[in-house]
Amino acid sequence: MFLRPIALFVLAGACLATSAAAQRFDRGPVLRIGLGGIQVELGSCAPRGHYESRMERVWVPGCERVVQVPARFAWRRDSCGRRTRVCVEPARTRIVREPGRYEWRERRVFVAHR
Repeated sequence: MFLRPIALFVLAGACLATSAAAQRFDRGPVLRIGLGGIQVELGSCAPRGHYESRMERVWVPGCERVVQVPARFAWRRDSCGRRTRVCVEPARTRIVREPGRYEWRERRVFVAHR
């Protein structure tokens, strides 16, 4: 019950009142209501402007990745002349370093109106 009269007062006051500070900073209508120790400020403080998409060239540093190299096998003849499969090179891991590069990336930028 207490909120209804206050809500009507706030809506009516917000439509009619403007503050000197609001006019100075071009923030739109502002109404300050004090209820005891509580201060309420109503108004719009959103900056005026728009967002634009801009393409910019950025440096992307290179990275390192671990590559698993499988074992290599080959057919060889043993001392009796039989063909057997032998491991020529065991399995291992290898670190591959990729170089850095430039990329074009799209970024949204806020452009304020004067």
